[in-house]
Amino acid sequence: MNVIECKGICKEFAVGGQTIAVLHNANLAVSEEEFVAIVGSSGSGKSTLLNLIGMLDSPTSGSIVFGENEVRSLGERERALLRNQMIGYVFQSFYLEPDYTVIENVEMPLVIAGVPKKERRKRAEELLQRVGLSNLIGQKAKLLSGGEKQRTCIARALVNNPKIILADEPTGNLDSLNSAEIIDLFRSIAENGCAVLMVTHSTEDAAKADRIIRMKDGCLSDEAKE
Repeated sequence: MNVIECKGICKEFAVGGQTIAVLHNANLAVSEEEFVAIVGSSGSGKSTLLNLIGMLDSPTSGSIVFGENEVRSLGERERALLRNQMIGYVFQSFYLEPDYTVIENVEMPLVIAGVPKKERRKRAEELLQRVGLSNLIGQKAKLLSGGEKQRTCIARALVNNPKIILADEPTGNLDSLNSAEIIDLFRSIAENGCAVLMVTHSTEDAAKADRIIRMKDGCLSDEAKE
């Protein structure tokens, strides 16, 4: 079953009186338990596509379907609810609150969702154990290493039990050892039922995914894996 399906997605921007086409008739489906990597050079449209799938922006034309929900037919409040329930985000720059503790950062989406304190603490603790950070629950985020920050971000992304993780260059600020550990964690997440869609420049990271999608000049094509 597909978690997300993009059909004929086009995205245009108006720049200096001209219309610039960033995505051209993009089609993409990601199923449950699938780890998909999108690779391509800077400016190829990777992050734009991820923003559209994450409902942070809207396509110029085409449709994006989450389960039985066609995104363009939803109001802003319905999109926000769907985003909160179905999507977890992991970014290159982490976006943690530096003076909050690890567990406070992980709990944040649950606070927004109105989950009671006891329940959100339980869920956050379970996920921090899963990502190997049980010993750093009370540590402030600004004191963490890069790998620890990204693990915190992954726990935060999972705390609402999403259907898909959207990861934008998640290893871009990490060394090779931490990068490998994060990719292995994504593999485990996918195998446990939450799809992962990762944008990356790293061919080494992409090679560990189930499927590689090549993006060039706003167009998508599946790349055969050896």
